[in-house]
Formats: sequence, C-alpha cells, structure tokens
Amino acid sequence: RWKPLQRTAVGGAAERVERTVLWPWAAASRAAMRRKLPGVLAGVDVFHSSDVLQFRQPGALNVVTIYDMTVPLYPGLQSRDTRELQCAKYRFAQEEADAIVTISAATKRDIVAHLMIPASRVHVVYPGVRPLFRPINNGAALAEALAPFGLAPGGYVLHVGTLEPRKNLGRLIEAYGLMRTVMARPAPKLVLVGAEGWGSADVLRRPEGEEWAHDVRFLGHVPRSSLPALYNGAAIFVYPSLYEGFGLPLLEAMACGVPVVASNVSAIPEVVGDAAVLVDPTDTEAIAEALATILADREMRARLRSLGFVRARRFTWERAARRLLEVYGAADG
Repeated sequence: RWKPLQRTAVGGAAERVERTVLWPWAAASRAAMRRKLPGVLAGVDVFHSSDVLQFRQPGALNVVTIYDMTVPLYPGLQSRDTRELQCAKYRFAQEEADAIVTISAATKRDIVAHLMIPASRVHVVYPGVRPLFRPINNGAALAEALAPFGLAPGGYVLHVGTLEPRKNLGRLIEAYGLMRTVMARPAPKLVLVGAEGWGSADVLRRPEGEEWAHDVRFLGHVPRSSLPALYNGAAIFVYPSLYEGFGLPLLEAMACGVPVVASNVSAIPEVVGDAAVLVDPTDTEAIAEALATILADREMRARLRSLGFVRARRFTWERAARRLLEVYGAADG
C-alpha cells in the first residue's frame, strides 16, 4: 500500500483494496510453492526456513524460526492481516515443525507458554552484530557522514526501528518533551530512524503543536551503510519498546559505543545485561529522567560505553552458526 495514503481519508479504502487484491495472489503463491519446493529440495537433510514458511519437506528435518510472540501478547499492536498470518504460522509450527529456533530465552518462554510447544523442541540461537557496527574514531569523518542528515556528533538522542505502536514512540516523544524541561543546557534533538509501519500516523503527528517540534526529526528508512555513523554520533541510544523478541539495534548501538536507555521488559534485559539503564516503558517520567541523567553525567556515559563494548562482543554470527549446527544435530538425534 502506498504509505502516504495511510494518513489520508482514503487510507481505509486503500487497505480494503489491498486485502482484496492480495488474497488471491497469496493463495496462488502458496500453491506454486507447494508444487515446486518438493522437487527443488529433494534429498536435503535439513530444511530450515528463517521464517515460518508453512511448508514441510518430506524426509527432511524441518526447522522454523519464530522471532517473537507479539501477536498473542499484544494483539492490539498489530494489524489484522499480521495477526491472521502469524496465527497461521504458529499453527504450522505447532503441528509440523520438528524443531523451532528462536532468538532469546525470553521468547522461548513465551513460545512454550502460549503455543504449548514442549521446551525440548524450542532452541535459542542468539543473533550477532555485523562488523560494520564499530566506533568511528575520526571526528572529521564522522561529522562529514552526518552532515547530509543535518546532524552533528553528540547533538541528538537516537532511536532506530520501524515506526509502529509496539516501539512505544508516542511515550518516547512525550518523554523527550519532559526531558527538555529539566535540562540546564540546550537539549539535543530527538532523531527517529526507521520506515513507516502500521499505525505510524499517530507517531508522526505526535510532536505537532509543541514548541520543540522542529527538534524531533523523522529520517525514515536509511541505508544500512549510514547507520554506523548515526549510532556513533548519538549522545544516547534509546529503545523504549513494549516488547521485543531480541532487539538487534541494541547490539548495534553498544558495538558503536553509544550509551543505552532501554525497556526492562521481554528480551531486552537479556540482551543488554548490565550495559544499559533499564526503565519501565510505560513510565514516561522514568524515560525522561534516565535520558536527562545520562546527558548530565559524563562518567556515567563513559561507563555505559565501556560496558556496552564488552556486552556486544558476546554476540557474534560465528557463535550463532555453531549453535545452529548443534541444534540440527540435537533435533536430528
């Protein structure tokens, strides 16, 4: 669906047209998949879909990945299409998968509790952080990389993630306004990087009418190659999500040496350990206080940077690959 239509009076009509057009296309795609895949995959020992593909290869070990349990835990934070699709995938995982991979122990607990799948069939494989996410120690190069965005090193608080209700960005913007009222010096900007998702219109409208609205910047989707500079230039990375299966931007920020403020729910504490300030994501004042405290405390920022480097090094794709091979062997045995 063309994104600008979501914020107009015809947004609902556009959604209905999309559902009408896409349903037969999706059904035809599933039928084609079921015809072609058995031949393409003939003789494979393991068929692992990195999302629940709803296809079982005969004679193979069938493994699927479930990244989070947002739909059963927070159904109101997802569109109807997403809820329907995810519920179909969950049923397939329950009935057809030999093994399920997930990306945090917290998500494994949610899968076991809500899908009633035995814990022995669910395996945790932590993601890793890409090598491009690292400190940029050349100040001139960093300033040059940020200039096209109209940003300066240290001049903003950063969030990275799709603009959607689950990310709790309405409260973050409100907390930013509260933070500005207690700061003794000019406040940094609030920069939100990420594509517009379902329900993003409310977030985009939230700063309207505030005297500081010009200091809230929505950059939209940016190329991955630009993200290391945006992380490195941030005074703080803030991630007040209501629920995460893991939270990869947390790793990316810590690997770049950015102090982190994050939610104290779901998998987030498991990811950041002691390398972040954790807050109740429903407590706007607590988010504001954490941001203001870190901005005012240079020693605290340095300590969080140091702890973040150490924490991020625990998550590598090499370690993930070794763990995944262990899962295949255990499930096949």
